[in-house]
Amino acid sequence: RGHQFILKNFGAEANPRGTWQIDPFGHSNTEAWLLGAEAGMESIFWGRMDWQDRSMRFDKKQGTDGFEWVWQGSTSLGASAQVFAGNLFGTGSGGYSTWINFNDNGDQVNDDPARHDYNVDEWVDKFVQNALYQANHTLSEHQMWACGTDFQYQDADHWYRNLDKLIHYVNLNGTVNAFYSTPSLYTDQKKKWRGAYPLRTDDIFPLGDNAHNYWSGYFTSRPALKRQVRFATNLLMAARQLEVVTNTTAAEVNLPTAKRSPPVGSSWTDSLEGTVGVATHHDGMSGTERQDVTDDYEMRISESALEVEA
Repeated sequence: RGHQFILKNFGAEANPRGTWQIDPFGHSNTEAWLLGAEAGMESIFWGRMDWQDRSMRFDKKQGTDGFEWVWQGSTSLGASAQVFAGNLFGTGSGGYSTWINFNDNGDQVNDDPARHDYNVDEWVDKFVQNALYQANHTLSEHQMWACGTDFQYQDADHWYRNLDKLIHYVNLNGTVNAFYSTPSLYTDQKKKWRGAYPLRTDDIFPLGDNAHNYWSGYFTSRPALKRQVRFATNLLMAARQLEVVTNTTAAEVNLPTAKRSPPVGSSWTDSLEGTVGVATHHDGMSGTERQDVTDDYEMRISESALEVEA
């Protein structure tokens, strides 16, 4: 449904070819196969990786260099099941976010020379130094800076007003070239590099933050919610097939539940698709959320499943 919306409102050029998975706690190489061979995606970027893997790549040990590689999900399918992948550089040790922070009005680019707190030179110097630092750990001349982090990327006007200024003055300096981009456009440029990216075929988990803290409990936590999501997904797949084969419309289906929120779409399976999609969030079915949030997931899945069954 999301791709249909993008195609309808923004055209074919906006069709996504790259993917984000900023916060999930590890990645199976099956993902590379699903995204590449099955979904036609070209890239994936995330914000978490194992501390040993990160340290090895940062220190360029065992022949590694940088946090990006070609990730192959199937030996038999080869290049058709691979994507360009990598962990965001972050502030130097990997991870989402960057050193740029415009989360409150006290941190901003002041380009008025008449003010005592004029700071353009300071901002530009810090930007250039961080770009050169990251370049030492990045293959090719292009690098990605992902701004924002959890609950801290909310005042868009303040953010973009300052980012516009920062990009303008950095480019006047001329040492590096900064501009707004997307994962797809970034990957296009990375592909033009004449060097060779490392090939990975392994899983990117289990993921540890340090020697004694591993993200592993979520494989088994909240088993009831995990079971409900699995069964609801089976029901959703069956309902979708019936919807297509029988050409049944939403107008022909009696919807027994009333929701205060607007419908997800025009199909009678959209509600279940939406609730299953939300529940498979990395802080949903994983079990890392609060109990009241789990209760809400379960209630919404039950309501939507009842609509499909009816």
